[in-house]
Amino acid sequence: MSNTNILAIANETFNMHQRVEVLNMASAMAKNEGIPSSKIKKLHQEKGKLAKKISANESQILSRMTLSCNTYATSKDSWVFVRYQDDQSLDTKLALVAVSEGCLSTIQVDNRVVSQLSKDKLDSMMPLIEDIKAIEAFENQACLLAIDELKALGFHVTSSLMSNPMSVLLDVELSEPEKKDETSHEALPQQAEEDIELTVSLHSGKRYVQRVLGILDDASAEAYYRANTKAVKRAIIYAVDKAEQVWRDRDDKIDYRLDDDNIIYVIGHDQAVPKVITLYELEFGFTKEINRTISLEQIKVLHDYHARWLETESIVAIERVEAMDRLTSVDQDIAVLKAQLRAKEAERKSIDADIDQMNSTVVLAEQVFTKEHSKLFKKWRIAEGL
Repeated sequence: MSNTNILAIANETFNMHQRVEVLNMASAMAKNEGIPSSKIKKLHQEKGKLAKKISANESQILSRMTLSCNTYATSKDSWVFVRYQDDQSLDTKLALVAVSEGCLSTIQVDNRVVSQLSKDKLDSMMPLIEDIKAIEAFENQACLLAIDELKALGFHVTSSLMSNPMSVLLDVELSEPEKKDETSHEALPQQAEEDIELTVSLHSGKRYVQRVLGILDDASAEAYYRANTKAVKRAIIYAVDKAEQVWRDRDDKIDYRLDDDNIIYVIGHDQAVPKVITLYELEFGFTKEINRTISLEQIKVLHDYHARWLETESIVAIERVEAMDRLTSVDQDIAVLKAQLRAKEAERKSIDADIDQMNSTVVLAEQVFTKEHSKLFKKWRIAEGL
């Protein structure tokens, strides 16, 4: 199978994943709008068929990647299929992830050292390389298509949902009704979500289930989140409230908050309401306590270097003003010298003109003399030999 065929299958599979996301969100919106599940049975049936096609396609992709010793297969835009080994079952699986530009080489493993990427390794590197904007664009487009899906079935969608379709992800389940794991809620804080004005992305909800609740398998984590969206959202908001803000990127309008379990919550402030974009664990290969000590020390170092940077920036700003003053003075001196040079050049031209006038006077006198001389004397030439 050629690389072209692999790309075609990868793109087709990506489209099916996106379609499944649209169907999931349409189901969630239908529930939010009070539409009976029986009325959208067609969507559930299509999702079941797509699941089988996705499984068949991913088997082909996985087989080709294994034969060629590739860790990933590119798809549309920033999306790639990554081959990894499940840490528990040791089975080889595929994950569909969005990777930032220039970071694909991070995923490819050296097959001379290790046969394939481990799930733990993939999870640890994703916060550093995943394309958050691509993920948000994927979710936003799926939401808009889900609204169109319901309209096509003849259902009315409220204006508030149309103006903010992503709100449905914060308040309802994103799957068909299923039995929830009641015992799992014991791990989720029951703090009221109204305490903080904050929204939670679908991506960060899934990451919370994996990083904090320990449900590492992608499919299981997504299923849990879809079944317990409200509880997970409450837990994330509660955790963010208790976490300490350790950094803010002034240009990107991003806050980083660190909790007691060494989890970093990334909060975006580029919209009217702050949004939890993602979360990840600061892990340096040691115990949790040592990792936290390293993290706190590194944060201190970062603040120290940041303070030095700002101090240097302030000092240089003053020195720059002084240098600009000196430069202005030099420019003024140059302007004076240029003016003096122009004056001297003009004076030189005047002297040259005077000399030319003097020469002209001499020439004129000579011409007058020659004219008068010729009236009396003719020019004679003495012939040789006379």
